[in-house]
Amino acid sequence: METPSQRLQPNHAVGGGLPRERRAAFTPLHFPHRPALSHKGDFFAAKRHECRAPFACVMLLVAIALCATNLRAGVYPNTPTRLWPNGIIPVEYDNDPSINLNQVAVVVQAMNAWMAAANVSFVSRNNEPDYLFIRQGTNGPSYPVAAGYQAGQGKHTLNLNFWGNDNDDYLNCKLVFGMAHEVGHALGLSHTHQSTNRNLFFNVRTNLVTPGNVGNYNIDSNSRVWPRNLADIDSIMSYPLCTFSICTNCSTNLQNCAPILLQEPYATDWATNLTCPSGQCPPPLQCVGQRNHLSVWDKAVMSYLYPQSNWRFAEAGSVEATQTGKFHYPAKTFTNGVTLTPAAGTLYLEPATYGNSGGVHTKHVTLRATRVGSAVIRQ
Repeated sequence: METPSQRLQPNHAVGGGLPRERRAAFTPLHFPHRPALSHKGDFFAAKRHECRAPFACVMLLVAIALCATNLRAGVYPNTPTRLWPNGIIPVEYDNDPSINLNQVAVVVQAMNAWMAAANVSFVSRNNEPDYLFIRQGTNGPSYPVAAGYQAGQGKHTLNLNFWGNDNDDYLNCKLVFGMAHEVGHALGLSHTHQSTNRNLFFNVRTNLVTPGNVGNYNIDSNSRVWPRNLADIDSIMSYPLCTFSICTNCSTNLQNCAPILLQEPYATDWATNLTCPSGQCPPPLQCVGQRNHLSVWDKAVMSYLYPQSNWRFAEAGSVEATQTGKFHYPAKTFTNGVTLTPAAGTLYLEPATYGNSGGVHTKHVTLRATRVGSAVIRQ
């Protein structure tokens, strides 16, 4: 949640753009020949490529290694039931004359940022029982209910509190992405510092939080973080370190006043960007708690939560009993992942070694790594 005073406090981010994964397409008509050597972290090796019959060009796998660009973790719901069905979010604005077109334009820009990243659509409500209800409110901007979708709740309220009230505010990246933070909550994301493993990355000091706001620092026990051992400091869902501090001079006295401090190596990595400058536009600007763009990982994890219909996922180390190929319930083997992936679809592989994958695979499937690291496929 953002406070009204944060409209004047610059927040910032870095990155931008969807991850640049390398692809290897399995197709019955063509297979891209590539040398079996490392090239910019992207490696592909195959024993042979052959066409055994008309329109049946096949591939016998020995090993494949795919590597994505460096991505960091997002905090998301622990069950897909907290995601909006089919990625469709019905929207209704309160019939309140105090909500002006400037505010609506800021909200729309924030929604557009997420729609460009993932398979989500914000549509006008047409009597749907569960919907996003946008009102002026007096607290926020905020999405005060639990992150994500709650079946049977009816109104899922997003408060504006006069955010983006002035002419041309939709051109102000800080206001747009401040609202994108709240829309991220509506779609299911929690704050970075509320992950179940947050103590690996953050030193959260609730004794320095103003009364009534400690709840914004509680661990979200109904969340997952993925990848498991990383934190996205650049995320639009990260807080500025001084948010809700009891100190008036927090930005100049972080050690004694900031409710959040970074653990190493993040403290060193971000040492020159622990607070944000007074202006953040045009993006990207790199500082903790930025509000000027969606991070690379913001976009990636949202696209995995709300994927294209022909995307599937595999994770060799998954502990889930169910294997549907969806992000929450990935396939545990490469072979099962290919089986679950529709023809001409995309199989995302969590970096790991996938054994016992030998054999002939003729289905046209695009392979991508979900994040930095190698996904090795062996016979």
